[in-house]
Amino acid sequence: MTNDTHTGTPAPDEIAAQLGEHRRNLLTVFKEADTRELDTSTLRQRSGVPSGSMNHHLNTLERWGLLTETAERQYVSHGGSKARVWRLTDKGQTFTETNLDGAVTPGVPTDALHEQIQAQQDEIDVLRSDLEDTQKMLVKVARQADLIDNEKAAELLQ
Repeated sequence: MTNDTHTGTPAPDEIAAQLGEHRRNLLTVFKEADTRELDTSTLRQRSGVPSGSMNHHLNTLERWGLLTETAERQYVSHGGSKARVWRLTDKGQTFTETNLDGAVTPGVPTDALHEQIQAQQDEIDVLRSDLEDTQKMLVKVARQADLIDNEKAAELLQ
């Protein structure tokens, strides 16, 4: 990657070529935000970048001169430690305006979306099983109380 001679960072066209989905999503969050400063937690939620790779991508964007970490830390609403705060630099602002089109929107990556769908499907399966168990129990109680006969009980359990 060729460096911009006066800043020591890659040229914008080279950054654009090396950007990748996660870093593009992070910059798009800044582009769409009403502020140039966002904390790591907000960036993670809005961009869909996995926690495990978040620091790598933010540090790369900082090394390229598009972001800078402020000295501030912010508590996030769900508690825990203070989140790092990042600011879009002037170079980052120019880059997002000229290299990110409106069609790029951050979202949940395909793998994360698949995991969410699978988790919901698993929850549905558990609920169906619980419903079947409840239905069996109610039929058994109704049968023991002579509210239904064996034929009706068999019909309800099919």
